[in-house]
Amino acid sequence: AGTAGQKDLVVAIDVSDDTPGSTSDPHARVAAAVAAALALLDTLSFRDYVAVVPFTTFADRSVTPALVQATAAQVALLKAQVAALRVVAGSRSRVEAGVAGALAAFDDPQSGTSGCTKMLALLSGGVDTATGGVDTARAAAATLKKRGDVIAVAVHTLGRAATAQDTLAPVGLRRIACGSRGLSRVADGGSTAAAAALAVNDYLARVKETNTVR
Repeated sequence: AGTAGQKDLVVAIDVSDDTPGSTSDPHARVAAAVAAALALLDTLSFRDYVAVVPFTTFADRSVTPALVQATAAQVALLKAQVAALRVVAGSRSRVEAGVAGALAAFDDPQSGTSGCTKMLALLSGGVDTATGGVDTARAAAATLKKRGDVIAVAVHTLGRAATAQDTLAPVGLRRIACGSRGLSRVADGGSTAAAAALAVNDYLARVKETNTVR
């Protein structure tokens, strides 16, 4: 059951075939994102509305084109679809595409809404590799800040075992989170992915006490 109160949630999942660092495995990174997404979906209640948007250089809105009510049956279907996500071979990553796809889902005329907090959960390796070194996260952060009605939480999925140096997400993801009054976390899969998702949910519970976005 959810603990963060009513909310509209879009989960944007980076499924690109990128290797930001020599020790990063894209398949492990996507697996960590999937684990975090599944844990986050488990926090939903029937009062929530949800959509899932995989992305590479573009957003794939075919999984859930619009936000749907998080009934037990719908969440089970979404979890099956998320669990089936795999790396898109040969693809690259564009963080801005994930944010744009999520915002399009929020704005879709077919989307349902709880009438309460709007949340974007961005699960990504955090490095743009489709833009010639241009950091699209900066533009995405500016869009979210200007819009003002969506709280972004960013989970950096490593694709390798976390080290003592992996305490902060890449600056682009932190910028997106901070610019929208959100937070960022690091996950290398398994229990850390689940913990990151639960930290997101707990954060929303605190936000809910003082802020309702309509």
